Formats: sequence, C-alpha cells, structure tokens
Amino acid sequence: MFNNLALGIEKAKLLLDDPASLCIQKDSEEEIAIPPAFIGKLNEGIRFRLDSEINTFSPRLNGVILAYKDLKLLSSEGKIQGDRPFIYFNMKISYIVFQPKIGSTLTGVIKEIYASHVVCVVHELFNATVIKSSDDAMWDINAFRVSFLIEFTVTELNSTPKLFSMKGKLIKMIETDSLVKQDKKAKKRHRDVESEDVCPDSEKLKIENHEMNGHTHDVINDCSPPAKKKKKKKKKADEDN
Repeated sequence: MFNNLALGIEKAKLLLDDPASLCIQKDSEEEIAIPPAFIGKLNEGIRFRLDSEINTFSPRLNGVILAYKDLKLLSSEGKIQGDRPFIYFNMKISYIVFQPKIGSTLTGVIKEIYASHVVCVVHELFNATVIKSSDDAMWDINAFRVSFLIEFTVTELNSTPKLFSMKGKLIKMIETDSLVKQDKKAKKRHRDVESEDVCPDSEKLKIENHEMNGHTHDVINDCSPPAKKKKKKKKKADEDN
C-alpha cells in the first residue's frame, strides 16, 4: 500500500540514476481530460488531472507513477467528445515510473518486525512485506532492527488503480558500514542536484494563450533566469562650482 506522501520531482529524478531502484522514465503521448471548471485556468486543470495519478498504479505505463515532467501540448485547441463533460487536449508527458517485477531485487527500510514477517518501506513510499519461509536459514529475528535496510526478492505484486503492495523473500540484511556508505552516496547525489543551475520552481508550467479560441497552446518549463535590473550610474559634475 502507499504512505500518504508524494516523493517529489527532484527525489524521483535521483532514482532514475540508480538502476537498482527499478524506476524508469516513460514518454507518453495521450489525451488529457480537463473538467470544464478549469476553462481559462488550463495550467491548473492539467496539474489537477496529472496530480490525481501520482502514487497510483497505471496499467498503460505498467507501473506506479512517481512524478511527471516536460509537459507539452500537441494540439492547438481542446475538443469535446460526444456528450462527455470534459475538454480533451493532446499532450506529450514524461513520467517517472516505479516498475518492479516478480524476481526483482529491492531494498527497503525496516518499519515493523514480527516473528513471521517484516514490514519495510521502499523509496519512502511503498510498503513491502518480507515473509519468513519454512526453509529460510538466514531468518534471524534478533538481527532485525527498525530503520535498518533489508534486501529482498519480489515474490508477489498486487495492484489496483488506487492500491499497490508487494511481498518478498529475504536475501540479506544490509550491514551497518554499508548503510553509512549508501547514506553518503545519497547525500552526494542530493548535493549534486542542489548545485545544478535550475530555478526553484522548474517544474511549474508557463502556459500562454490558453483561451478556448483556436490559438496555439504552449506548455513549457519556464526556467529562464530573471532579468537583471540595470543600475543607473550617477552623473558626476564636470566641475565644482
């Protein structure tokens, strides 16, 4: 199941750099249905529609949507289909998707410990239950600690449009020194992201000409640096009177 959190675009981008995260980027061209209440507020309507899919399993993308970026309208105007109460826009969207499979290996942070199973959280969002098997010689309940890392093989995936859960089999506990090394790597990646020359609101959209009057609709990431104000130089007197 999900924790009631959103990972955020910057953390989601970091996961793309780690193959073990099982997160990928998927580009999609699709129709977005905008409720008529957002006529004249297209930017808000697009965000409302796409935000509703965050942390949900998407059959068309075959994974859980963590974030989206690089939005672009492909159609010059919206259209109405039959008697449906929506306005449809063709868009190009880049999704960041969590895509585990049966047999995949994942790492989670231990949250709860029981004699028969351990509950851990993957990517700060997804709960996974690692179950003790009858032939599991590595299972040692005394070795488990809350907040320690555990590595497991995915044995079961359960998904609905609003619910996603995993079960797994223990591979190993992550030793303390490995925890320190992974924490240092994560902090370094975080510093690298912060040092990039990007505007703080880089994922906000700037939409121009969004009235429903046939004009072209452009959706772009507005990361241009603010214009610098020119300082007026004071004129010096030619001579002192």
